[in-house]
Amino acid sequence: MTLPRFVSALVVCLAFLVAPVVAATVKVSVNGQGITDVQIAQRLALFKLEGKSGSKAAQNELINEALMVQEAAKIGYVVPESEIDQAFLQVARNIKVSASNLEKILAQQGVGLATLRDRLRANIAWNQVVATTLSGRVTMSDADLEKQAEAKLTAANSYDYILKEVLFIMPGGKGNASKRTAEAAQYK
Repeated sequence: MTLPRFVSALVVCLAFLVAPVVAATVKVSVNGQGITDVQIAQRLALFKLEGKSGSKAAQNELINEALMVQEAAKIGYVVPESEIDQAFLQVARNIKVSASNLEKILAQQGVGLATLRDRLRANIAWNQVVATTLSGRVTMSDADLEKQAEAKLTAANSYDYILKEVLFIMPGGKGNASKRTAEAAQYK
């Protein structure tokens, strides 16, 4: 291989290695963690799939998720990949598709799989933060709560309601509609 060909091949290889780095520009930093324009674009694609929009909203959601994961790390919790897999399967079940079909749907809409998985990671992490933080603060059991609620019940604030469905059938044409509507309004 001649030197010019070698240099050309090296330049092409370096271009492929550098291209992804150049394409992603950090737009926001959250406690030293960068959020790139590529992540924002991916979140916008996910928003579009969900019927939402807004570049600022996508950016804010990514910022909040970064904070959620960082708070979980502070208490020593790292979300296991198996939990993210289970959450992904649950999302697929909720929309009544298989996990592989959900992956295809995301790909067809230009949403990277990592985008949804990152959202799931943040939500799982935050649930753990809330559970860990609140469990030390809650000192009342369900039985204690029930006893307090029962103690506050009186005849004046405890009612039993019986609901019935009442149908008003409107025979004939439209001329009877106003008369039947008036009758229905009077019914109590």
